[in-house]
Amino acid sequence: MMNRKLISRLTLLTSLSCINPVYADDNMPGASFAEPDAYTAVSNTIDTMTTWADAEYIEHEVEGLFERHPEDGQVTQATIEIAKELKNLARSAQQTGNAIKARAYYFAAEATARYSVQMPHMLEERVEKLSQRQ
Repeated sequence: MMNRKLISRLTLLTSLSCINPVYADDNMPGASFAEPDAYTAVSNTIDTMTTWADAEYIEHEVEGLFERHPEDGQVTQATIEIAKELKNLARSAQQTGNAIKARAYYFAAEATARYSVQMPHMLEERVEKLSQRQ
């Protein structure tokens, strides 16, 4: 268990150190579609957001959240994977010359990755609300 905690903390620190210069206030960046070069920005944002989502998952897994709520953990992992799959679909569409479809896949991937970053926190909020009702 100690090795797993150490690895998860190192993963979290590594991902945060990659993100920290860009997101120093710990808020999510604006959507890429609003950027001047949206189609370049979106690809970079997806990579950053999925790394962040992976780190959030690991952090909350170590804290035991997904042990208590395994189905929600599985859905969170699946959402992260879907964001990665959407990015791959975007690349495939781009390679076949379908730029419009590629762009749509990229923005869907970004939105999915953003959501997956927040999922562990939303689960914590849901659990807290449920415990207050009891």
